[in-house]
Amino acid sequence: MFRALRLSALRESPLAFGGSYEAERSLPPSEFSSVAEDRAISERDAIFVATNEAEFVGLISAFFDNESDEPFISSMWIAPSHRRKGLGAMLVRTAQLWLASLGAEEVYAWVTSTNTNAITFYESLGFEATDTTKQLPSNPSLVERLYILRIGGG
Repeated sequence: MFRALRLSALRESPLAFGGSYEAERSLPPSEFSSVAEDRAISERDAIFVATNEAEFVGLISAFFDNESDEPFISSMWIAPSHRRKGLGAMLVRTAQLWLASLGAEEVYAWVTSTNTNAITFYESLGFEATDTTKQLPSNPSLVERLYILRIGGG
């Protein structure tokens, strides 16, 4: 399930994520299974999925960065046929609540500067743009901007 969702996201929105469809498609399915299993029991890194009956239609990652210990969400994607139905907001809220349960008072997200739909979406949820930018790992010609959502204590 995780592999299928991740590859669908990369194929449909190739400039929105840090990886590439071609590179990740060549990985063995066992690698995706291992990641999903590790995140299912981790207290620092999780994947949440959205379903519509028996169909998996979206995902989001939530984690504490290994270097900075800052709480992040990433790789949020909803299948085009299920967008604008509240699933994205539900996934962000679920990830936010999980991070808050572990002590997070804010949540960060990197958003590609050309992805106006994602920018509008995150801003509608209360995320604010920071001045921090970096090159998109999968396409260094694009820039990502760091967004922040304050969820408690400040």
